Amino acid sequence: MESEIINKAKRTDFRIVSIEETRNWREDIAEACGKIFGVYMYNANEQTFCCELAPSYTLIPLYSYAEKEITDEIAEELMAGDSLCTDVSYVHVSQVDKRNTHSTPANLNGVYYKNGGKKYREIMMNAEEYLRCNHQI
Repeated sequence: MESEIINKAKRTDFRIVSIEETRNWREDIAEACGKIFGVYMYNANEQTFCCELAPSYTLIPLYSYAEKEITDEIAEELMAGDSLCTDVSYVHVSQVDKRNTHSTPANLNGVYYKNGGKKYREIMMNAEEYLRCNHQI
């Protein structure tokens, strides 16, 4: 008897979370900004196991924002720093879920069959581009 693998359709559930990252910035920028928050997107329906039992979300960096009102010069410094940070981060699901997360516009979510497949990558890329250009927080 042949076993048949059936790919079930999955739907993305994009969310965004902000994480305080002041300590990662130069002292003069941190002083001008107060607290600096990094904003990340993730798919709440996908979890990764990084050589451990606890599942993690894959956080994709989007942009940073300051607690205080800042000058255009400091805003440019934040954007320049953001452009250098393109690596994803893996954070335990329990750590992300206890933070204040925000839903993204529903039209960013889509249906796919294979994580990492062409359709999934396309949905992720479009959502990331939209969220980088249209700040939600």
